[in-house]
Amino acid sequence: MGNPIEDYLECCTRTLLFARCSPPIIHRDVKSSNILLNDHMEAKISDFGISRNQVINETGVPPTAVVGTPGYIDPAYVESFSMTEQVDVYSFGVLLFEIVSGRPPIFESLPSKQTISIINWVKSSVLCGNIDDIIDPSLHGQYNVESVWKVVDVALSCVKIPALKRPRMSQVYQDLKEAMEVETSELLNSY
Repeated sequence: MGNPIEDYLECCTRTLLFARCSPPIIHRDVKSSNILLNDHMEAKISDFGISRNQVINETGVPPTAVVGTPGYIDPAYVESFSMTEQVDVYSFGVLLFEIVSGRPPIFESLPSKQTISIINWVKSSVLCGNIDDIIDPSLHGQYNVESVWKVVDVALSCVKIPALKRPRMSQVYQDLKEAMEVETSELLNSY
């Protein structure tokens, strides 16, 4: 086991393996509670009950309802009912924010009790150049700031509007592997 961020990144990259299915599967409910860890901390994605096969989806029969979990649902999917890989890319971006910050996708600010989207909250901190405000305090400084910035950049690219500006899952996978390499090299250099 490495440090917490390295472990989280390893889980995230393993989770993305579902995106390599052929024909492609659109999960439609990528979220933290659907990521299961076995005894070896290997991530497995679960709950394919509302998933769709991309080939079946291309038959032209539009879905009649938006499904998924509030906070993780792609706004473009809500507007158009268009089910593409980008639906899962968006949800995965929200999941990355959740992992980095330790916060749920929708939360209440204190003391105002205002409902806040994790996406807007992270974007606001990033615009101010303050990554420390969004990092989960339970990490106790055990992370490489450069790798966390990389993860946040990846997550920001995943939640871009319009959906056409988002990366493919294969690119997200590569970018997270790079962030993990930065985190791992920092660990090796500290010994």
